[in-house]
Parts: sequence; C-alpha cells; structure tokens
Amino acid sequence: MVAQYGSTHPKVAQVIQERMYIAERTGERGDARKAASRYQALADELRASLGPFDGRVLDAYEGVARWVANGYGSRLTGEQA
Repeated sequence: MVAQYGSTHPKVAQVIQERMYIAERTGERGDARKAASRYQALADELRASLGPFDGRVLDAYEGVARWVANGYGSRLTGEQA
C-alpha cells in the first residue's frame, strides 16, 4: 500500500493505525504471541517500504518487544497475559 499511495497518504496512515490497533487489542484479549506476530508482520512490511528508521517501523517493532516480554513474563509468574 505504501508503494501504491506513498508514505504520507491518509489511507496509508489509517491502515497502519488500524493494524496496530488490532495487534494491540489481540494482546489485551490475552494472546500475546499473536499480538507480537501481528506487530512483527506490520513492522517487516513497513521496513521494506519505509526503511528501518521510520518512526512507524520503530513503533511496530516496539510492539513486538512489548508483547514478547509480556507473554514471557506472564509464563514466569503464572499470570494471564
């Protein structure tokens, strides 16, 4: 989509926001692994189009790290993710 519309097009921003929202809600509903996977897929796609230092790419990779840590920590403590 970035290649088709350009990185600053409103549709691109909306799709990125929606995908991040879905990933976040997935984790909040208890599936940290799937949330991390969703963030990873988005981050990899964005990195290919925008480069590794774009803020949206870094935000998506931060989501991966957060949900990986969340899922790992919950297994150690026995809490629900």
